[in-house]
Amino acid sequence: MREILSNAGQGDFSQPKAVYEIQFSDQAFTSLIGQTDLSGFSESLQKRIHAAIQSATANQINAMDGAETLAAASICTVSDTFVCDGLTENTLYLYTYENAAPVMVSFVVGQDGAVLVTGVPILCDSFSPDSPENVQLFLEGFGAQVSEITIPD
Repeated sequence: MREILSNAGQGDFSQPKAVYEIQFSDQAFTSLIGQTDLSGFSESLQKRIHAAIQSATANQINAMDGAETLAAASICTVSDTFVCDGLTENTLYLYTYENAAPVMVSFVVGQDGAVLVTGVPILCDSFSPDSPENVQLFLEGFGAQVSEITIPD
């Protein structure tokens, strides 16, 4: 795990090379939890399930490389809470960097404008974020749609 952690901290994280927004269809959410229909659940519970699945995506990717990679990524995970009245929906982004581990960032909306943001490095060796096509192809296995975000200068 020491080697994984050593490699995770290398690189320049000051400016992303690319940023991708990741969205899941309702069908992807239901298939990921093994339910065919969430309509029997309250709206509040449905939102919590969607938020949990969104937040767990990075861990699912890292788990593909085994327990050591998952443990290393969890050590490097960063969370914070802040108030942002403008954010009304949960969102998930993937930040890629030149010569550094990509980071998946989840924004989960709470009550009264509260937002929980969690950043998880993607340390899975089989994940190659070198192009939008590679990112889309990899995340399609999770039922995700990926769109590249323009980074302002």
